[in-house]
Amino acid sequence: MKQFLYSLLRLLIVFLTSSIVFFALVVITGRILTPYLNKQVQGISNLATKVLHKPVQIQQFSVVWQGLTPIFHGSDVVIWDDTRSFPLLSVKQLNIGIDIFNSLLNGGIKFGAISVNGIELVAHQTTDNKLVFSGISTLFKQNSDLNSNAIDELIAWVLAEPQLSLKNVGLKFYPKSGPAWPRMQLNLLLKNSGDRHQLSGRLGFLQEKFSELDFKVDLSGTSLSSSQTHLSGPVYLQGQNIFLDRWFNQWKPILQLQNASANFKLWANWEFDHFTKIQALITNLQSPSIKINKQPSIAFSPFSMRLLWQRIHSENWNLDAVVHGFSMQAWQKIPGIHGLDAYLHLTPNMGNLIAHAQNCSLDFNKLFKMPVHLDSLTSQLNWQKKDEKWIIQVPQFEAANQDIAINSKFSLLVPKQTIQSQISLLAHVKIHNSSHISYYLPQTVLGPALLHWLNTAINKGSGLGTLVLQGPLNQFPFDQHNGTFLIDTQITDATLNYEPAWPSLHKINGELIFSGRQMQILIATAELLGTHLGNIKANIPIIKKNMQAILHIMSDEINTRLEKGQRFLNATPLSRGTLSQLKNLILIGPLQLSMQLTIPLETGKQKLKLLGLAHIENAKLKIPAHDIQLDQLAGPFSFTENGVSAKKLTGILWKKPIELAIQSAPNLQITINYDDILTHLKLEANGWRFSIDNQTAKGTVLIPKSNLQPILANFDTINLESLIEANQANNNSWNLKQLPKINLNAREVRYKNINFGAVQLKLNPILGGVLVRELNAGDANYHLIANGAWHTEDGSSTQLIGQLDSVNLSSFLKNWGLPGSIIAEQAHLRFNLNWPGAPYQVSFTKLRGHFSFTATNGQIVDIGSSNEAKLNFGRLLTFLSIQSLTKRLQLDFSDLKTKGFDFTNFQGDFILRNGNAITRDVTIEGPVASITIAGRIGMLNKDYDLVIKVVPHFTSSLPVIVGLAGGPVAGVVAWLANAVLGSTVQKIAESSYHITGSWSKPDVVKTSA
Repeated sequence: MKQFLYSLLRLLIVFLTSSIVFFALVVITGRILTPYLNKQVQGISNLATKVLHKPVQIQQFSVVWQGLTPIFHGSDVVIWDDTRSFPLLSVKQLNIGIDIFNSLLNGGIKFGAISVNGIELVAHQTTDNKLVFSGISTLFKQNSDLNSNAIDELIAWVLAEPQLSLKNVGLKFYPKSGPAWPRMQLNLLLKNSGDRHQLSGRLGFLQEKFSELDFKVDLSGTSLSSSQTHLSGPVYLQGQNIFLDRWFNQWKPILQLQNASANFKLWANWEFDHFTKIQALITNLQSPSIKINKQPSIAFSPFSMRLLWQRIHSENWNLDAVVHGFSMQAWQKIPGIHGLDAYLHLTPNMGNLIAHAQNCSLDFNKLFKMPVHLDSLTSQLNWQKKDEKWIIQVPQFEAANQDIAINSKFSLLVPKQTIQSQISLLAHVKIHNSSHISYYLPQTVLGPALLHWLNTAINKGSGLGTLVLQGPLNQFPFDQHNGTFLIDTQITDATLNYEPAWPSLHKINGELIFSGRQMQILIATAELLGTHLGNIKANIPIIKKNMQAILHIMSDEINTRLEKGQRFLNATPLSRGTLSQLKNLILIGPLQLSMQLTIPLETGKQKLKLLGLAHIENAKLKIPAHDIQLDQLAGPFSFTENGVSAKKLTGILWKKPIELAIQSAPNLQITINYDDILTHLKLEANGWRFSIDNQTAKGTVLIPKSNLQPILANFDTINLESLIEANQANNNSWNLKQLPKINLNAREVRYKNINFGAVQLKLNPILGGVLVRELNAGDANYHLIANGAWHTEDGSSTQLIGQLDSVNLSSFLKNWGLPGSIIAEQAHLRFNLNWPGAPYQVSFTKLRGHFSFTATNGQIVDIGSSNEAKLNFGRLLTFLSIQSLTKRLQLDFSDLKTKGFDFTNFQGDFILRNGNAITRDVTIEGPVASITIAGRIGMLNKDYDLVIKVVPHFTSSLPVIVGLAGGPVAGVVAWLANAVLGSTVQKIAESSYHITGSWSKPDVVKTSA
């Protein structure tokens, strides 16, 4: 045995020694032949042509040794087609190493390391997604139709070589559809060691900056002709600015990526012909979009993600992904989102999504006014396919921002016929700021006018509500009552702008309800222009596109004030229409009111309508422009957008009852019953006109719109007696504070039996009374011009200044109820008088002031008359009456046939004070005599203190004075004239008399003769 082993060892040593010697001889021979081979470029080209069966052209050839390994180096190697018209393959540099040892062992040439530098490749993708390199198929004896089986043989050959290096490989790729890829450059190193195959390299896109793909592959498997089905191992990819759409679209043509670039790292496991596991980190995924079939593209914003895909078996897989900053634009009915972080678990038949975000936004395309910004979002979404139906459940959805917070859950059943999808949703909503509620209104289901109203209707307040949505989605909002859509919100401190230019409702507390197509607001409390309101209902019966939306508002009884009600109407556009007259009024007092308001929110047949039912008690109505005030106003009335109506309103005007009836349509009419005066107010361009026709007056009155204009009163007749007596009978005093500015024109004014003729009177209210700015009165017998004032503060008093002219004094006196004892061609009276009381309460006993009179070319007649004045100031005429004096002097004029005392001038001045009329210069000039009177006439005590002088004019025919014009002075003058003109007239030159005593028993003493 030992001998056998020794022999075997010797044989082995001899074999090894011989092999080494042989190997050395081969190497030495190769080195010796190297210079020769370097000169055999053409021969090497011919040899390569025979091996490849294609013309081969080698520009330069050399052999170099790296240790014991010869390296065949060729430059500018070109492989041509059979006709040498088209190059199949061009290589800048080709280095082929020969493994001498393995070649000797195997009895054939075995390549060592192969290095290719500067090759240009063109790859085509076949319809079955395989790659074919142009020219290479020909080298492998395939036809010119780019048969893809050539690639399999190439891979088998490549995996059999120990090392293959490709450098600066230019690559152009033509996908089966779409444009060619931009030119690429490939560098790779393949090391094969038995069944282990290690590949590493870099693929760069020359036309795209910083776009590179690094790869490392470590596969194990047999080197068969169909080797790709027997390889397995890890795969690693790292991409920098890689356009993913070029790669992804070749894999899933149904899903087309567009403009997607990213940085990524990918770890995968390959087994035979498929991946079993893929793990990736994708960062800086830039602006991608996905196109599904012919649908519009889905656009994404840059985001990053981690994903893990695993294949369980051929029909089952799962995907787990973590996404950061995910953003996508709205796509069809899927809302867009920005800034979402999410975890996704996905299988072919089920999935789960957990999402959360801070400062994100949701874009529902055109459904809402703008994307909905959210400060926070948390959601969980589960879906599962069961019995050909998708069941989608959201057990949690929470979102909040500064305006609103929502907490909801819902489920969605999507059958094979998706149009029959069913939803069940319950949400709790908290509204922090109602002013932004317009951001959450569906824009596509509402008309633009209604949207505008909803955008501005609620601009303040908060709310807490519930949303219920249940039923078939294609039937929303369930007009056939086959589903439920309900939003019920309790609102607090809200503001409702129900109509532009109308006052808003503030501090609303109540309930806002959307049910189907109906909106309803049940207001428990609110404020309108400072008035507290309650139990107000507002509703829109139907909300539907292309159908006029109408808002109805109804209120229960409101207890408020007229001032606030007027303020409300004046704050509306109605104040520019029929109700514009309300601006000229002041309304004061309690008001009970209920209202109904119909407001069209969109253009259509329905117009704005208002109906208010009101009742007032103990109210006041003032017309400040004319200082008119109605007190104790009471009764029901109503108002609409066209005006105000009232069947019967009662009140007090100037301490007398008044009744009003108002009718606005078709034309404004106001009926007034005041002091038995029934009249109708008519609205004219300049103001309100009404007529009066009763025992007091007959005429019309115009109340102008402008407070700068006076009330214009035009009368045919005025009966002052009826007016004064009615005022005294009612024990009323005049309230001049309510007296407006008045311009009065009357054709005829009467007081008792006195006819004042035509009167023009202009009155202006002043502090504490009324100013008689102008008084004109007269008829054919006289003309009066005066002005003055009537004061009511600190006791009533009247002042009157003016003048009176008469061309027929006797008729004037008779018309005024005085004795017509003085006849004169011209009479003139100037006066400045005042007295306590009203103007119609004039009395000589209370008169103060002074007056003067002048009469020319007249006659004192009717000495025997017993007429006395019926007015108090007629006491002067009574005192001077001839009747009383003649009786006292026991004179008898019965034998005189001629009655009267002619005068050419009759004048005098009087001062009235303390109940006395004082004069110093009454003179009567006549053809018979001159008479002067001085002294006092007591109006209050009814006595005399007068001195009368008579200077006769001697003549043959003197008329006998029958009487003087009414009163004591005239009586004295008549008696003196009689004394002068008696039988002793020739004997008397001048006489003086002193008259004292009472009016009824005067004492007449002759002081001189």
